[in-house]
Amino acid sequence: MKKTVSLILIICIGFSSKCLAEELIWYVASSMLTPAKKVTELFNQQYKTHRVLLITGGSGQLLSKIRLSKKGDIYSPASRHYLEESKKKGLSKKHTVFLIQTPVFGLSKNGVQKISSFSDLVSPGIKISVGNPQTMALGRLYLKIEDKMSSETKKGIRNNTTVKALNVAQIANYLKRNIIDAGTIFNTVAVAYKIPYIEFPKDVNITSELFWIELSTGNKGPTVALFKSFVNGNITKFTEHGFSLPQDFEGKK
Repeated sequence: MKKTVSLILIICIGFSSKCLAEELIWYVASSMLTPAKKVTELFNQQYKTHRVLLITGGSGQLLSKIRLSKKGDIYSPASRHYLEESKKKGLSKKHTVFLIQTPVFGLSKNGVQKISSFSDLVSPGIKISVGNPQTMALGRLYLKIEDKMSSETKKGIRNNTTVKALNVAQIANYLKRNIIDAGTIFNTVAVAYKIPYIEFPKDVNITSELFWIELSTGNKGPTVALFKSFVNGNITKFTEHGFSLPQDFEGKK
């Protein structure tokens, strides 16, 4: 037992910055994982006494994890619905609109050969994946977009839908593996995964807001503020991946 304790002490002395680092947990919608990972790694390299841990998934999945674990400092869902849900459940201390992204239909290698316009999505034999509205923000958002389509288009896409995914990363993987022809993703995910895509008609599409929510399950306000300032100072990590900034973005001069 004494040897075990001594070994732990030696490890902590040798890696004191990691042992003493104050950890933040950031729940990140999967559509923003790639740039979030980059900025987090940069922060962890620069600030040895602080460390940010990323947890990713569908916005609804993440909210369930927060409720069950009662742990976490920051939550970034990809729709206002999950902001409102976090407020109803007493999980949101304060929030801001963080980023904006746009839904598109990503195409696989097979899909590119079959689909050249939005109207092609209703052609017989096209395999489509959309998001599960119970687990991901884009699933809920797509239902609102669908309501603005003509009944013929809505029916045609539904007839061609073969799978409902848990999160947007799952749809991106289906596309990369050629399992489906087309799937609902965000323009930002298309950039991150290098996926070709077609746009929704402007009269039916709805942009998606991502939020920076400080959670009531966390009590590290100064460290959260430090990290938020760092993220805002490196916001190009996100805009390089197709994200837009809200008009009142805090990092603007």
